[in-house]
Amino acid sequence: MSSRFVSLLAEPEVPPLREHELPMPPWMYGALGLLFFAVCLGILWAFRNTAARFGATSATDAPVHDDRSAADGERH
Repeated sequence: MSSRFVSLLAEPEVPPLREHELPMPPWMYGALGLLFFAVCLGILWAFRNTAARFGATSATDAPVHDDRSAADGERH
């Protein structure tokens, strides 16, 4: 066991290290990110104004309460 350890220490060459290679060019990561956000924007754009089509009311369509009803003690 000790002779194997000594032989490893005595070996003069270090094996060449392999670099971690990316599976595609670096600019493709940016292109895929832009494509992803463009697809998300397209999906969002496809469903624009959908709530208004199904009759959802907005805050401007809410009933208006005047101050007279609160002064008379009426509660809604």
